[in-house]
Amino acid sequence: MLCCTAGSWAEPGRLPVFSVRYEVAEGTDEDEEQGDLEPTFLRHTAALKAAEVFTDRLMADLEVRFSRKDYYDGEADYSYLVLDPAVRLQLGQRLGLALGLETKGVLFDELDTGVSSKDYLAVGGRLEADWKASRAVRLEAALRGTFDLHRDPAGSRQAYTLGLAAVSRLGALTLGARYRAVGRLPLGRQSLEGASFYQVGIVSASWDLNR
Repeated sequence: MLCCTAGSWAEPGRLPVFSVRYEVAEGTDEDEEQGDLEPTFLRHTAALKAAEVFTDRLMADLEVRFSRKDYYDGEADYSYLVLDPAVRLQLGQRLGLALGLETKGVLFDELDTGVSSKDYLAVGGRLEADWKASRAVRLEAALRGTFDLHRDPAGSRQAYTLGLAAVSRLGALTLGARYRAVGRLPLGRQSLEGASFYQVGIVSASWDLNR
């Protein structure tokens, strides 16, 4: 992956901070017969982010992100544009809250089965909270809802995600435990999407040699 950042500047109390990011990533897939990794797609992503600090406790930012994904076999190529504004509020020394609203438009180069369009507009919101239980322990919680509005109503669906996490730093050692539950439902009477639910749990440990 290649990444470059440019154009960061700010004047305290008057101007927001702007940052530009560009990434190039190549995806691979494993060949089942030979066991080799073969390149499957190339993705370009460009993002512009503006962040404003109003007070020590109130911050806001807006990210505009464009991405293009090209598969080497020429199938399912698509592009998307994301608008992601967020407001962050610090309540005291321990509690932080964040509210975000994300809009994502996705355009595919080809029709699905040559007949129906796969293009869709995703609209969602999220609420995040983090609590510093102590100097070494941080607790996190996030709730997200997303509504995928497909040009073909048969593909429209809604999804809800609950995330919980606990992170502890003990010197150079960082321990973490994360849980995520995702539920998906059809959206609208014409939707043919099925209902589904899954859960993921992750336990991690990392050691920072620089500390």
